[in-house]
Amino acid sequence: MKTVFISGAAKRVGRAIALHLAGAGWDVAAHHRSSDAEAEALKEEIAALGRRCEIFKADFADPAAVDPICDAVTAAMGPPDLVINTASVFLRDKAGAADPDLFTLQMNVNALQPILVTEGFAKRGGGPLLVVNFLDQKIENFSRDYFTYTLSKVALEAATRIHALGLRRNIRVCGIAPSIVLPSGGQSQEEFERMARRNPAGAIPTLEEICDAIDLMLRSASMNGQIVFLDGGQRLAQNLGEDDMGTDG
Repeated sequence: MKTVFISGAAKRVGRAIALHLAGAGWDVAAHHRSSDAEAEALKEEIAALGRRCEIFKADFADPAAVDPICDAVTAAMGPPDLVINTASVFLRDKAGAADPDLFTLQMNVNALQPILVTEGFAKRGGGPLLVVNFLDQKIENFSRDYFTYTLSKVALEAATRIHALGLRRNIRVCGIAPSIVLPSGGQSQEEFERMARRNPAGAIPTLEEICDAIDLMLRSASMNGQIVFLDGGQRLAQNLGEDDMGTDG
């Protein structure tokens, strides 16, 4: 029986991954912070697919919350075969006006939490284990906006590569670094599509592509420490002019 632990599973990207994997025969340990109704709806949808889903609630802004969740998941479902760290916060501050509170929050949720989740399950045995950390194309496409958020994702990228060097021989750690995938912050669909296509390929990364990338990592036993960018080349945009970025798309 294959089991996946997904942080931030109740909504958006995490939810899509949970349903995709359940459809492929995986049982799901679904973490959320405060999305009770959405988590219960996810559990019902996964049950309708004939798979098991257990819900685990915790606020990962508190690093002390991680270890009890690793214990609870292992006790209820055994050590997971796949860990997907999607839970994150995306809050804005700027270089030159960095917000210490946002720095602490985003470092805890976006970097420290997935580090502790990875190490927590590594300590509990089992395996082989694949860990997939969710990053952001901003790790290579720096700007002054979203300063401490970007720092947190850069830290997680480094942790991904360091963990890939060998927590245990049967643990692989990879990352997915998309550009924006879904509307957020009150964006209209038109605004979202206009912003999302501002890349050299004029392409919007899709939930299906994200799931395909995870499937590829699962199939490829030699893939370790790999960061997969799903951004249409947006990370290259700092070196390109407007004419190169498909702005008429």
